[in-house]
Amino acid sequence: MIKRFLAAGCLALAGLGIHSAGAHPHHHGQAAVPYGVEKVTTFEMGGQSYVVWNTHIRGLFGGELIEIRRPTGHLAGQWWSGNGWCFTPSVYDNQGCWPRGRYMDIFGRELSNYRNRFNPIDTGNYSGDASTEFCDHYTQLEYTVSGDSSGICDHEDGLPLPSWAE
Repeated sequence: MIKRFLAAGCLALAGLGIHSAGAHPHHHGQAAVPYGVEKVTTFEMGGQSYVVWNTHIRGLFGGELIEIRRPTGHLAGQWWSGNGWCFTPSVYDNQGCWPRGRYMDIFGRELSNYRNRFNPIDTGNYSGDASTEFCDHYTQLEYTVSGDSSGICDHEDGLPLPSWAE
């Protein structure tokens, strides 16, 4: 019973947190039309090519998810923008929010922020290739919660779940 309640609560929160944008607030006089993923522009920085995408996915506080990807599709940067309408092809092309130089500053900052958060090579904390060994990623907590009793990875059996979690 509690598991069903928790699952329903999680689904409700997810529904509140992320949804497609119905219409941009600055598109006056236009009907509310749901947008799909929209290519904003391509640019080069540091000898690399990138593509900016407006996903039109809105987060909990109304920000839109903007992504910078390499032409191969690999994610290079992303952020939640409170003014997602500034990251549409027509607004970008007409410099409706900022001049081109300001956009390049934003793109460069977000690429740098993303690399610093998610690329251990750039932060100096890289210690080699990620382990592919199962036991390096299978914690005692996962072992206990899953109900596994195989003794794999030298995890201990007999750590009971609280009654409310069963």
